[in-house]
Amino acid sequence: MADGDGLWALAALGLALVAAYGRVGTADAAPVSTVLAQQVGQNVSMNAMHVDSDPADEGFWVDSDHGRMWVQIDTVRESPYDVDADDVVSFSGVVVAHDSTFPAQVGVTSSEGAADLAAAGAHIVIPVNALTFGNAGGAA
Repeated sequence: MADGDGLWALAALGLALVAAYGRVGTADAAPVSTVLAQQVGQNVSMNAMHVDSDPADEGFWVDSDHGRMWVQIDTVRESPYDVDADDVVSFSGVVVAHDSTFPAQVGVTSSEGAADLAAAGAHIVIPVNALTFGNAGGAA
């Protein structure tokens, strides 16, 4: 393949990705529910994610190009973390599906985004030791 052919192949791949998922960072990006549904059961790592809000003891919203994503810390007791809105966090976890009762199970009210969480149909569960603050840490 000539060098020019490689550039055309990359351009075609980029167009195909935009057609399938929308342009990253725009309103055309695939909705959170679509992105998470495609990742259920998969391990994910996220770096330098902005915390939108922290309505639950062990759960919080992070901003993404696709909308807000719910992150739930997997622990049987209070975690050592104090996650606040505007924090920057990095983490690794797994995407799990949930039903419409999940927001109530974790204590998210309608004013805190219960409808969004229910509609997402999935969230990210992270082990208690998989959360770091700032731009560095356990996520890539």
